[in-house]
Amino acid sequence: MILMSLYLCAHVYLSPLVHYASLAVSYVYDNHATPAELDAEIFGKTISIEHFGLAHVIKHAERKLESCPQDHRWFWQRFLSLDINTEVDVLEETRKLLFEKATALRQEQEKLGVTFPQIQKAASYLSGNDKTRFLELASGR
Repeated sequence: MILMSLYLCAHVYLSPLVHYASLAVSYVYDNHATPAELDAEIFGKTISIEHFGLAHVIKHAERKLESCPQDHRWFWQRFLSLDINTEVDVLEETRKLLFEKATALRQEQEKLGVTFPQIQKAASYLSGNDKTRFLELASGR
């Protein structure tokens, strides 16, 4: 878990877009399903297997799955099903997710009567046309 958290922090350090886009979409999307989170879990599973072996990691995850509270089971179920050979282009997948959720972000802001500051911050790390298009979709500007 600590390694996964450090790896996730590396994404934030290397790409502010990943950080701010993940924060922005968390208003309308499960923040545990972002590309950075998924990539960190793949990294964590890979390192665990390298250090402890596949059988031990699977056995540990199955024990955790059986003993954890119901609302945490999703994590261990996903951990068990992760393919460590999966490669995630975190920056590109986060950018795609940002655009996929842009309309939902605008609708959620309108519903709540607020402005999510992370939208503007995420947009500031997009290139010219992408920035304009995203702000139009997410903010109606």
